[in-house]
Amino acid sequence: MLLQTDTKANSWLEEKRLKQAYIELEENIMELDDEEFWEELQSKYDFTKIEDIKKAQEETKQRLIEEEEEAKRLIAIENEMWEAYERQQEEFIYLQEEIGIAMAETKIRQNMAK
Repeated sequence: MLLQTDTKANSWLEEKRLKQAYIELEENIMELDDEEFWEELQSKYDFTKIEDIKKAQEETKQRLIEEEEEAKRLIAIENEMWEAYERQQEEFIYLQEEIGIAMAETKIRQNMAK
């Protein structure tokens, strides 16, 4: 009887240890799954971050190209305006000279008519 009780106690203890070991094993597996999950999530986040950075770099590069094209266009317009201004100044000087000549001729005619 004592042997039977001893065997039952040992069996109960062994079962208790097995249950505890199983619980610990499940907890370790869950922790491992959690670690893998969080590592995977972190990797996805890092990858997304890298993609976002690359996308931002591309957008910035594109904006710089567009701004450079706009600057070139504005410089071309400014150059055209300066050329037009210089032509206008030349025409103005020419017209002033013509007016001066015409006035001189008019004075000469007036003096001759007297």
